[in-house]
Amino acid sequence: PFLRTGDLGFMRDGQLFVTGRLKDLIIVRGRNHYPQDIELTVEKCHPALRVGAGAAFTVEIAGEPRLVIAQEVERTYLRKLNQNEIFDAIRNAVSQNHELQVYGIVLLKTAHISKTSSGKIQRSACAQGFLDGTLNAVATWTLDEEDITLEEEITLTKQSSNCSIHDWMKTWLAKQLKVRVDKIDINKSFADYGLDSMAAVELAQDLSNWLGKNLDVTITWNFPTIEALANYLEQEQSTQELPTTIENIDPKEELSEDEMEAEIAKTYAQLQTLLMEN
Repeated sequence: PFLRTGDLGFMRDGQLFVTGRLKDLIIVRGRNHYPQDIELTVEKCHPALRVGAGAAFTVEIAGEPRLVIAQEVERTYLRKLNQNEIFDAIRNAVSQNHELQVYGIVLLKTAHISKTSSGKIQRSACAQGFLDGTLNAVATWTLDEEDITLEEEITLTKQSSNCSIHDWMKTWLAKQLKVRVDKIDINKSFADYGLDSMAAVELAQDLSNWLGKNLDVTITWNFPTIEALANYLEQEQSTQELPTTIENIDPKEELSEDEMEAEIAKTYAQLQTLLMEN
């Protein structure tokens, strides 16, 4: 006989190691994330954050679990708190280490996070406090979600100009994040926006369908910003649309030396023009 305690753990060398509680397990897109791992990432990402005084949990927003971070601030940083810098640091660290998008961040006063009498973080109490708006916060950030669609925001045809690719990717990313297009920075990495590997593959596939050409699903890792990826695709498209070159001259045509030199000069001039335009 045994009693189900709700604890998570493992056996090693005949000993039981308890690692956490089943109810605290974070499940997003079918993947399990342990809150202790996320909390450790957060407390290390900025010196203003207190060690061992944070909680990672999910709340249900529009039927989906969304990640929220509640974290105490060191007392010495409270008077001159650069909250935007801390918010960016937390979002970037969680995205890069766990491939998760943060929905909300609450920076708490020192010694104000919910704990048990034995000093354990009460994640469920923090989640309820976030929903009720009762957490003792010094600063709060939440994802500014708006109900937009690609069709409502911009209408694009299957063109491959640099501008169109920029616009398409900005709109795709805005739809994914549920924010306005003008809030998308083309020089900010996809990882910084919290795109996990699944979303990155979806971006590559959707962009491939829109362009009408096959793209490697790892392209967003090779070109990690909208600016870099759009420039690469535009340059690639320009190369493919290059007029007659030495390589595509009909091999059956016999050219004299003068004609061959003329073709080489023509191709060189075309390449120079393309480089100047780009």
